[in-house]
Amino acid sequence: MIQWWVWLLVAGILIIVEMFTLTFALLACAIAAIVTALLNHLGASLPVQWICFGAVSFIIFFILKKNPHTFSPKVPQNFGSERIVGSEAIVSEDIDSSHGKGMINVMGETWRAIAKENIIKGTSVIVEKLDGTKAVVSIKKEE
Repeated sequence: MIQWWVWLLVAGILIIVEMFTLTFALLACAIAAIVTALLNHLGASLPVQWICFGAVSFIIFFILKKNPHTFSPKVPQNFGSERIVGSEAIVSEDIDSSHGKGMINVMGETWRAIAKENIIKGTSVIVEKLDGTKAVVSIKKEE
């Protein structure tokens, strides 16, 4: 007969391996092993333990897979380069609309910028969208 501490050992190993895979599949099995260890300690037979292990693993696995965002951090709407869209920036090099040259500083980064009009250095602008590797900007309206 399997001892209760063997189930806890299995749970511990599964939790350690889960930390490297981050799939939550092994976490479901680890939780099931803990529940099965409790049943073993209470005197359940070996077939009951295995049935419990399988059923609890199955149930927890589908709970975790059905609601994956419950246990995962929320991803912001705009991430990567898209995060600068809508942000305020400062022109660091004059923007020449006819040649498509100019630079802005936004969120601590320097970006190439284009605009429909010439904009001088030091002007506050708003990033409207991205066009490849260039930020399309317009002069910030005074409120």
